[in-house]
Amino acid sequence: MGSTWHTVHGLAKYIDAMRSGRTKYRKMTPNSDVKARTYGCLAIITGTALYEVTSAGQERTVPLRFTAIWAKRPSGIEFVSWQSTGMPAPAR
Repeated sequence: MGSTWHTVHGLAKYIDAMRSGRTKYRKMTPNSDVKARTYGCLAIITGTALYEVTSAGQERTVPLRFTAIWAKRPSGIEFVSWQSTGMPAPAR
């Protein structure tokens, strides 16, 4: 589902699928390569994970590489940005 899905289908359709329940992220299992780095008031978290997703009634396991950015603001910690890219499924 990562950023390729957004590019092909458009952000508005992606948001609609999430709001309507047609797409549900059931579980995220991070891999051992997740790293957190801090730069002043920013934290950047990178790594890979397996996402269990239900989309259009089909259950899928999707491996993703991600970057998340959090910022410390006067009002508290704020989630600023998320980017993910689908990866090839692991060899069986």
